[in-house]
Amino acid sequence: MTVSHSIPFGLAWAGLAALLATTPAPAADPVSLAYVGRFDTPLHLGKHRVNVEVVLGHYGLMSSTDTLALIDLVDPPPPGTNVVIDSIINIFDPYSTVTRPDGYVYANQFLGGLAIAHLDSGTLSLTYVDSIDEPGVYYERMALVGDRLYVTAHAHGIRIFDLADPAAPTVVGSLDTGFDDAMAIAVAGTTAYVADGAGGLKVVDLTDEQNPVIVAGEDPVSAAATAHDVLVRAGHVY
Repeated sequence: MTVSHSIPFGLAWAGLAALLATTPAPAADPVSLAYVGRFDTPLHLGKHRVNVEVVLGHYGLMSSTDTLALIDLVDPPPPGTNVVIDSIINIFDPYSTVTRPDGYVYANQFLGGLAIAHLDSGTLSLTYVDSIDEPGVYYERMALVGDRLYVTAHAHGIRIFDLADPAAPTVVGSLDTGFDDAMAIAVAGTTAYVADGAGGLKVVDLTDEQNPVIVAGEDPVSAAATAHDVLVRAGHVY
């Protein structure tokens, strides 16, 4: 890879393959998987479940076609009962969510833009707040850092929202060029790491939020594969 940046990118695929081939298996009992069950929802709560975000310890915000629903992850209902604690139906089309500690939920709308909802931690009720529409610009994964919301928008790059008023996000910056297919974003300090689909990994300097700049990236010709997600942990980017 031709990324020139101070954070190391861990093992290359070839190195990882060699490590897996030469490292003996740990002396431990084999891990087994046991099927527990599934959460089925009635068709009026959307046909396609695409994401679940864990909230309030053991609840899940389930995104699906035209629906945002709250379910219990610890005490799921018996098969066929389909108990949903609360839901918002046919107002927007959430593809995934990020939730602030104060209960404000931000959902990227698959058909373009951003929706805001609120989850009341006492009553476990969901309330639709507002939408910010950007028709034809399909938002993907998001990263929430303090009062900033970072959103990927496919070929349209990235968006930076100010959440000083959590019910009314405002755009403070964007970068529309230099991306193939921005799919996910992770932020560490003033640097953003963007999984750019066939364009590999892009590194973006956020020092000037109003004018973000791509400062490094993979060579798409030599990149191991397309990049669909990104994670930053302990000085490494995965």
